[in-house]
Amino acid sequence: MLLSMSSAGISMSGADVGGFHGAPTDELHVRWYQIAVFQSFYRGHSSQGSIRREPWLFKKQTCEAILHAIKLRY
Repeated sequence: MLLSMSSAGISMSGADVGGFHGAPTDELHVRWYQIAVFQSFYRGHSSQGSIRREPWLFKKQTCEAILHAIKLRY
């Protein structure tokens, strides 16, 4: 979807990392960050009542993998 939007001239598009509803697994959350860092922008976002999704709230190994992806972006 983001590639299609870019091709149509909407270059500033990105993803809600972690989705919006539900609770992604640690593995899915890491993969989401790994792909999101290559998009124009991305944000950790969720609906009210969902679990918090800040990277530092996950297990140490998950947090380190997310941090590595973010460092790759910058």
